[in-house]
Amino acid sequence: MHTTGFVGHQPVAISTFLHQDYPKGTIKHSPASDVDFLEVRHQSQMSDMSSQLADKEARYQSEIARLETRSTELWDRLKNTERHCQDRTANLKSQKARATDEWARKEAQYRDTISALEADKAKMATESRERDSRKQAAISSLEAQNCKLASKAAALQMQLDAACADFAKELAEARSKNSFKQVKATDTEIQGSWRDLSFSVRQFVKEHCPPSFSPPMLQERRVVDRVPELKHFCLDPTLVLQSPLFSQSLLEMCIWGYLYKAVFVPHADYWAGKVGRSFMSTCVRLQDLITRNSNSRTSGSLLPAFHQWRSDSMHQLKKLGAMKPPSSESMAVNMLDYIAPILNQTSTGVLTSATAMDAVEIMLAAVSMDKIFRMSRAHYTVMISKGFPPFHPPLFGFPFDSAGMEQKPEFVGFGDRNGSHPSVVDLVVSPAIVKAGNTDGENYQSKQFLVKLGVVCSIQQFFVDAKKTQAKTASSTRQDVASSSSRTVRTRAMASAEREHPSGKEDRSDVDMLDYPDNDSK
Repeated sequence: MHTTGFVGHQPVAISTFLHQDYPKGTIKHSPASDVDFLEVRHQSQMSDMSSQLADKEARYQSEIARLETRSTELWDRLKNTERHCQDRTANLKSQKARATDEWARKEAQYRDTISALEADKAKMATESRERDSRKQAAISSLEAQNCKLASKAAALQMQLDAACADFAKELAEARSKNSFKQVKATDTEIQGSWRDLSFSVRQFVKEHCPPSFSPPMLQERRVVDRVPELKHFCLDPTLVLQSPLFSQSLLEMCIWGYLYKAVFVPHADYWAGKVGRSFMSTCVRLQDLITRNSNSRTSGSLLPAFHQWRSDSMHQLKKLGAMKPPSSESMAVNMLDYIAPILNQTSTGVLTSATAMDAVEIMLAAVSMDKIFRMSRAHYTVMISKGFPPFHPPLFGFPFDSAGMEQKPEFVGFGDRNGSHPSVVDLVVSPAIVKAGNTDGENYQSKQFLVKLGVVCSIQQFFVDAKKTQAKTASSTRQDVASSSSRTVRTRAMASAEREHPSGKEDRSDVDMLDYPDNDSK
């Protein structure tokens, strides 16, 4: 039999409690005890179920509250979204209205522009028709003039043809006569003239320049700053100028540097002025072009033709009077102004007549040699540094090359004192001359040094030896002065003792106590 009960609104089958198995000996199987047990059991279960139901109800209430809060948040968000959409819609409507107004305004401007362009087009068409009519009238007039000029041109062409024929005939006769006298100076003559010029430069420095410069003199005259060529010919011009051994050699090279810049460079101002500079610039470019193509088959004929053209053009410039060189006196004055910081001048700074005359002699000799170099068919190059092109300053110290350099005779022997050969050049003393080809205009591939570059190597060794010599000289001088002073003091002491002791008996105690350097200095 099943009895149904309600516990917390839930039906419970009481018979299920009666049929449960219990351990033997725990419950007595009497009807009264079973009923009591079931009742107790039922009440316990009812209590548990009530507590569970209360917990669930609390959770349900909490969940309901959370859902209500979430619903409120979603509702607020929905309202905000709706409000934003309304604002956005209103903004878009206002933008659309503004865009519509702008479009209408631009459309009106466009219509006005089209109207103006159509009016301009009509005006330009009218002007074009008028211009075409004027052009046609001008063409008719020019055609009439052209007919007249054509007849004149035909007559002038006949005269030109006759003149060209006469000129070609005269040119052929002039070429056959070869009116230019070729300059053919032998190598010996070139070397002799160069030795004379070198001697003049050396004598000028000895007679008109200081043997050396003291530091105050260098600072006062600002020699190194005012004569920048000095830095091109040695590593430390300030040190070299203070040495009596090297100072005048560097000053010689300074004068050579000015002569190179004023006379021996291809574009020197004294040679034919602007015409000569333009011509030499063309010559340099052509020579560079031919040199770059030296391996081609035509190079053998290009170089002789080029140097013949160069030589003949130089003669032609001289013959036509394009060369109007300045006087040698003015060129000498310019040189003296340039090298003024290294000259022996009076307190007023006025140069003597002897200095000016010697400078004119140097300039005349340099110009005379340069004319030979320019008008000869042989190609001469004056070098003032270690390589080509010659107008670039050397980088000190550069390697010594015996093929194109030589040590000055007065300085030979220091660089190879320990059995080593000179290897580094520290000072350039005199320029070199390189000759390509010959005076007949042939064999330009061969080059030779007519004059080698004068240099000094191992210059530091000279200063070391000079310091040692000065130290020895100073030491010996001090010893001589000391011995001389000692003898003088002893002589004076002996004379004084004789005066004090006429009998001849000397009192040597005073002499032995003398400190003769102090007494001598007093």
